[in-house]
Amino acid sequence: MAATVSPIANLKLLNHRNYEYWSLRVKVYLLAEDVWDLVEATTEPPKPEDGEVAFKAWRKNNAKALLAIQTCCGDDTYPIIEGITEAKAAWDALAEELKPSDSDEELKPSDSDELKPSDSEEGILILDFIFSFSCMVLRLKDLIFLFYINIFI
Repeated sequence: MAATVSPIANLKLLNHRNYEYWSLRVKVYLLAEDVWDLVEATTEPPKPEDGEVAFKAWRKNNAKALLAIQTCCGDDTYPIIEGITEAKAAWDALAEELKPSDSDEELKPSDSDELKPSDSEEGILILDFIFSFSCMVLRLKDLIFLFYINIFI
């Protein structure tokens, strides 16, 4: 049986029917990991000749974002980005292929049962919220500890 949840922050895997939901969740994850800027960048990535430090930082963050995007794709959607080496290009390819057009949105009734989360999805959403909240609390604890060390030691 194929997995339906990514190991990254328990995100539901991308399929051909959940792009809008998936993209919002992955965007929040990438924002939390401080790599969303790479995905929405409008400039070319740095080259090694532009400066080794800037290039290495970009390469590391690109790999982090790309790994998250790849890991959150299901078996049926991963082939869309297979072989792409930049997070922005992968994100854009998925959006181009899977993002519903405005005309598709008009055809769907707004109160469709398909758009309402099932009981199991609601449970996953609650667990995901609890997990995310717990991660934020742990990060806050770490920041307070670092602040304490810098002030009193």
